[in-house]
Amino acid sequence: MAFSGDGAAFQVQIRSNTDAKPKALIGQESAPKPPPPLKDHTCKSRFCELGQALSSELRDAEILADAMNNINDSASSDEKGEQTELPKKPILTYAQAMNHIEELIRFVERQHRERLKSLHRLVHKVEEERVRNEHNLNNIAKLNEKFKDEDKNSPYYQVGDMVAALVKITEEEENWILAEVVQFNAATNKYEVDDIDEQKDRHILSRRRVVPLPLMRANPETDPQALFQKESVVMALYPQTTCFYKAVVNQLPTTSVEEYEVLFEDPTYADGYSPPLTVAQRYVISIKDKKGKSQS
Repeated sequence: MAFSGDGAAFQVQIRSNTDAKPKALIGQESAPKPPPPLKDHTCKSRFCELGQALSSELRDAEILADAMNNINDSASSDEKGEQTELPKKPILTYAQAMNHIEELIRFVERQHRERLKSLHRLVHKVEEERVRNEHNLNNIAKLNEKFKDEDKNSPYYQVGDMVAALVKITEEEENWILAEVVQFNAATNKYEVDDIDEQKDRHILSRRRVVPLPLMRANPETDPQALFQKESVVMALYPQTTCFYKAVVNQLPTTSVEEYEVLFEDPTYADGYSPPLTVAQRYVISIKDKKGKSQS
């Protein structure tokens, strides 16, 4: 059988070997059976398919080779065209180069001057802001000094307030009495107070000799910290008098309307203290020394 594909010729001869006798192999008693004979149309079909596949692959290889050659030719022609199309840069003369350099120097100098002007304006603005703030600080300091002076010369207590005042009874004896503020002299920074006793003696005292009396009663249920603790040393108004004496808290009030129970210092008693006496909350204050300072 013979067939052709793209100029190549193939010739195949197939003969039947059915009449041949099997040959015995060495070491075998008898030869193996031969394979069944192939039919002619089956061989022809397989060889035709093989030839067609080979011819198709050859055609594809030729087409691919032509395409690659065309791409390479186009790339080489483009490179040649680009090389020929590049413009040539002219070489500057010495005078032209110097002109370019001078223009560059003038440009840099202009930029430098503009930046210096901007910096000068910024510095001037900052200086104005500093002067303004300094002026404001000076005004605040002056106002603060003014307020301090006013506070120093302003009265702690108003006219009509009830106070405990340390006054001289004799040249050598002083005592705390119940008094009423009559006037405050800002020039001397002193109070004028009147003894509420029938004699209405007026006394001129410095601030450290005047102690205010509580204006409100403390409620033990809501404000227990506002009360003096038991056994605290205090000054209390002795009943039926207008004088304050040293005492010790013996019993605290249990309601806002109750009074303290105190023990006054009294050397006439054996233990040095009077029997328990009740004093209203308003007339029990922190003990003061002779200089008007609180004693702990």
